Amino acid sequence: MQGGYIVVALVCWTGDPLPTDVTHITLDGGAGRRGPRNPTRFRSPEVRFGWAKCPYLGAPLARHDQQASGRIVEMATISVDRKACIRCGACVETCCIADVFELTDEGSSAVRPENCWQCGQCVAVCPTDAIDHDGFPLEDCPIVGENDVPTLDALTTAYRARRSCRTFEEKPVPREDVRDLVTLGRWAPTAINSQSLDWIAFDDREKIAELSETVLSEFRRFANLVGNPILRPFVSLAIGREATRRAREAKASIERLLRRREDGEDPIFYHAPVVLLGHSPAGNHFGREDAIYAAYNMMLAASRFGLGICQIGLLRIAFEKSARVRRKVTLPEGRTPQVVLAVGYPRHTFRRVLPRRSPNLTWNPR
Repeated sequence: MQGGYIVVALVCWTGDPLPTDVTHITLDGGAGRRGPRNPTRFRSPEVRFGWAKCPYLGAPLARHDQQASGRIVEMATISVDRKACIRCGACVETCCIADVFELTDEGSSAVRPENCWQCGQCVAVCPTDAIDHDGFPLEDCPIVGENDVPTLDALTTAYRARRSCRTFEEKPVPREDVRDLVTLGRWAPTAINSQSLDWIAFDDREKIAELSETVLSEFRRFANLVGNPILRPFVSLAIGREATRRAREAKASIERLLRRREDGEDPIFYHAPVVLLGHSPAGNHFGREDAIYAAYNMMLAASRFGLGICQIGLLRIAFEKSARVRRKVTLPEGRTPQVVLAVGYPRHTFRRVLPRRSPNLTWNPR
């Protein structure tokens, strides 16, 4: 760029080759993306339907992801147009953690590009479009107008209207809608811009029922173990007295689940036609937070597809405790489950929003 300051950074993206016998569905970016001013480009999450084993595969977008398997080095450039730069310092302050930019008498300069997280915040915040980042071309980062974002009242209504759905119609959900729903989840924040959350989708009813039975079977085994008077002292020694007490309390809840199953119910997934499991690298300390953010985006958007969602905690708990459940789910190597969602068309419509408890807010506690 004429009159600009050009630097080069080395960044990486995951790119494991895909076996030809695995059905792999990767979402593309598409048009009409929305975010902050000059919205940045985000990695498309992987959606995998069924049970086939598949490596973790990232989309071809330069980004730092230290936990991802397979790394391809890609050259990225950042340039600042000195004629357009007004020395406002917005890029320096916004990039305060990665500390890529410095402000000089001549304008802003990207002096530490090797620190770049590939978040695109510098491109999004620059008021004069002086920053050119090859990972975030301006044509992919449209400016958001005042009328493009919902009002506070509209947001509040969306928050209050969201309901967890546990009764579903038998109608199948088109895979295209599932992909679109997962796409909306990717606009949620991720720690250090890892964008490492991907999804497994189950839409085979027989497989969902089989997975539900496996989870219930493991909980039944646990309840029998805790309830055995001979083994109880050994359980207490193994997991501690307090954990044993909580396990005895959980036994009653497990027995209720088993009775519901005997009555023909599905107490794990509620006969949902689709089950989504979000997973991230096992070494990602903030993977759970990233997944919950994305899941909530999807919950808010689900009604626009005519869908309902319920977060399912029991599968994740069983996955952590049971090798049988882990074999059923068959996550890609090095990945761990973070959130599970039951998805389908609601059998009933919620006509009213409901009041909720106002949380306590304490200022500067001592």
